[in-house]
Amino acid sequence: MLILELAICIIPLTLVLAPCRRLVILVRDLQRVHRSLVGGGVMTPVILNVLSEAQYHGTM
Repeated sequence: MLILELAICIIPLTLVLAPCRRLVILVRDLQRVHRSLVGGGVMTPVILNVLSEAQYHGTM
């Protein structure tokens, strides 16, 4: 019975945490793009790198 009660609590929690993790990765990648734009210099390789990583993680 304890296992069933734990499953009832854990399954909805994972349904909430998985999208939150993807949101955190998306925010991190957007911050990197913002820093590269504000920092100046050569930004094209940095932006392409961040976008390719975002696609690899499935956030785009």
